[in-house]
Amino acid sequence: MKLRSLIFWSHLVAALSAGTVILLMCVTGVLLTYERQLVAWADSGFRSARPTPDAQPQPIDVLLERVRAAHPDLAATTLTMRADEDAAVAVAAGQRTFYLDRYSGVVIGEASRRGVRKFMSDLRAWHRWLAADGESRPVARAITGWSNFVFLFIVISGIYLWFPRKWTWPQVRPVVLFNGNARGKARDFNWHNVIGFWCAVPLFVVVLSALPISFGWFNTLVYRAVGEAPPPPRGEGGRAAEGRARGGEGRRPAQREPRPGQTGQADGTELDALWQRAEAHVEDWRTI
Repeated sequence: MKLRSLIFWSHLVAALSAGTVILLMCVTGVLLTYERQLVAWADSGFRSARPTPDAQPQPIDVLLERVRAAHPDLAATTLTMRADEDAAVAVAAGQRTFYLDRYSGVVIGEASRRGVRKFMSDLRAWHRWLAADGESRPVARAITGWSNFVFLFIVISGIYLWFPRKWTWPQVRPVVLFNGNARGKARDFNWHNVIGFWCAVPLFVVVLSALPISFGWFNTLVYRAVGEAPPPPRGEGGRAAEGRARGGEGRRPAQREPRPGQTGQADGTELDALWQRAEAHVEDWRTI
C-alpha cells in the first residue's frame, strides 16, 4: 500500500471513529465561548437606580456587608462592577450570585441557577466529560482527550492529503475555491477540500492548544520545550489521591500564615483603595 493510500484510510477511519465526539466538543466549545455574554444577557434585568445626578456608588465594604447581613452563612468570593451607571453590582458567594444596587447597596435579586446558567453548566459537562458522573468521569475524560488527539491527526493528515499532485492552477483551484457547478460526490469533495484548506491553520492551533488541558504529560512537555519546570499538580483532589495511593487519607493543603499586621481577609478600606487603583490603571475600563 502506498503512503498516500495508507494516510487516506487512516484519515477516514479516524474521522468515522471519533467524528461524533469531535462534533460534540466543537459545538459545545463554540457555545461556551459566549458564556459570559449569555449570562450577562440573562441577568440584564437587574439594574441600579441613581437617585440623584451626583449620587456616588457605595463603598466596597458597604456592599459586602449588605450581602453578609442578608446571608451570614455565605462568604463572598468575587465582586464585579461594570462601568455602566445603571449596572448592578454582582457579588458571587460559592455557587450563588447576588445583585446589588450600586448606589443604595440594597440586594435587588439573586441570579437564577437555572435557565442560561444551568444550560451552560450542562454544556461544560458535555464538553469536558460527556456529561458522565462519578467513577465514569475519568473514562469519559479520556475519551474526549484522545478524540481531541485524533482530531489533531485528522487535521495534519488532511493537510497532507490536500496537496495537489501537480501544482498547476487547474489542479489547485478545485481545492481552494468553491465550484458552484459541481454536483453529487464531486460537490462534496470540493466542499470538503475548500473548507478544510481555509480552516486548517486555525483548527491546528485550536486543537493543539487543547492538548495540554486533556493530557498532563503534554502540559509537562510544553513547559520542558520552553525551558521551564512544570508546576506541581494543583488542587485538593491531587493531594487526596496521592495520600490514598500511599495508604493514607491525603494531607490537607498547607494554609499560608498572614504576615505580621495582615489579616486573612482584606477589609473594606483596603479593597476600596485597590479598587480606586484599578480604576485609575485603565481610563476607559468596562468591568472590574
